[in-house]
Amino acid sequence: MDDNMIIKQLKVLLEPINNNLNEMRTDIRELKEDMKVVKGEVSELKEDVKVLKGEVSELKEDVSKLKEDVKVLQEELGVIKEEMKKLQKEINVLNKKFEFIQKEVNVLKEEVRVVRIQIYRLAENVSKLENELLITKERVDVIQEMQTKKIIPGLELIEQCYLDTFERYKASVEDYNVMKTDISVLKMIVAE
Repeated sequence: MDDNMIIKQLKVLLEPINNNLNEMRTDIRELKEDMKVVKGEVSELKEDVKVLKGEVSELKEDVSKLKEDVKVLQEELGVIKEEMKKLQKEINVLNKKFEFIQKEVNVLKEEVRVVRIQIYRLAENVSKLENELLITKERVDVIQEMQTKKIIPGLELIEQCYLDTFERYKASVEDYNVMKTDISVLKMIVAE
């Protein structure tokens, strides 16, 4: 199995995890936005409390205003309680998502462990191949040295012998052709 195949398999295995991570990022962004809203509401509440403190001195003077302000505070407290319930629900949803993410991370860790084992095996195979390549290179060097020292000089000697023999045969063939011509002439003379 080559590296490209392993990389393709890893991409296929990691794609659902990346999708889940993207969903989680979106959820976290939404939570951050919700937290900003809650912080804004809390700051509004702080401002309301400041206003209430300022009005406490006036409330001592006017009891009817106090009752009205208490009603306002009770209404705001009800709103806060409702918001707290909503926040609790959102926190529960986040906890479930976090548990799911933890499971996914554990799956990823296992897959990474398997990939590491495969990479280790590949490294062992590469090491073996490098050793075999080194042995093969040494053999090729021996063969090249043998060619240079023994085979090529032997071939040159054989070539020289064949060339010398060829030149002798060539001269013999020319002599043969001359002799043939001479015999033909002698035959004609004798025939006359």
